[in-house]
Amino acid sequence: MAIILLLLLLAIILLLLLLAIILMVLLLAIILLVLILATILLLLLLAIILLVLLLAIILLVILLAIILIVLLLAIILLVLLLAIILLVLLLAIILLVLLLAIILLVILLTIILVSCQPDVMGR
Repeated sequence: MAIILLLLLLAIILLLLLLAIILMVLLLAIILLVLILATILLLLLLAIILLVLLLAIILLVILLAIILIVLLLAIILLVLLLAIILLVLLLAIILLVLLLAIILLVILLTIILVSCQPDVMGR
């Protein structure tokens, strides 16, 4: 009877050891699954951060290009405005020279006409 009780006690101890081993394997599997999920989530987070950084860089490049285009257009408009101002000044100078030439021509014609007329005194 004592041998049966010892064998029964040994069987219970072996079953408890087997249960403990099974629970340890399950715990290890759960820990590994959690680590795998955490790694996947960290990789996804890293990918999202890199994507956001890439989009930010692309938006900054587009903004820089727009700023450069606006500056180029402003420079072109300033050059055109300067060219128009210089053309207007050149036209004004030409008109002033023509006016001065007409005035001088009128004075010259007046002198010629006055010198060709006989004096009022009868000369």
